[in-house]
Amino acid sequence: MRFFFLFFILLFSSFFSVSAQKITQTERDSVKNLLDKMKETDQKYRWQLMFGELNSLKVDSFKSLPDSIRLIRIKLAMNNKIGFSKKIRDSIQSIQNSFDSINKSAFIKIVKQYGFPNYKKFRSETSNWITLHFVSKTDFDTFFTLFETELHKKNMPPKIFASWYDRCQVVIGKKQFYGEYNKTYPCVENLIETNQARIKIGLKRIKINRCM
Repeated sequence: MRFFFLFFILLFSSFFSVSAQKITQTERDSVKNLLDKMKETDQKYRWQLMFGELNSLKVDSFKSLPDSIRLIRIKLAMNNKIGFSKKIRDSIQSIQNSFDSINKSAFIKIVKQYGFPNYKKFRSETSNWITLHFVSKTDFDTFFTLFETELHKKNMPPKIFASWYDRCQVVIGKKQFYGEYNKTYPCVENLIETNQARIKIGLKRIKINRCM
């Protein structure tokens, strides 16, 4: 496992060793390949941790359960009521955290060198959802200025920026600001301010503030 991480880090380091003013097709393909690897490692153990199950066939069967039943399974597993022991969970979580840390560093380098890797530029949707895993207070402080700049440059889609921003707020116990992360129940502090902010970044207004 240690060899794998060292190889992964060397791969990222060599990829970013040369800068270019214009993105070539070779670079586009290389970035897409790197994003695909990030997607694979981002999901390496995340579902197993959620369901408390390492068997891939059983994990797939849990994914297909109705939402209400699936959520019960996740809640029980996350509270160590079913599934593997806390010791095993902590060990697997440590490995997943290592993958996440590597992906985060690589993603920052991609954004700084090539701009936010949107689908139009690199034919990969990895960026649309991997950003939703960078949502701690530290992550927010790290990414906010970077993402805001990419939003203004029209590299980062408004929906992706707003979803990321909102999830960061929810994680620290606040209401959504843009109402984009949970679009079914867009609960915001002030609907007028939210709609002004949404229009400013290119999103449509929200008609109803659905706080439950």
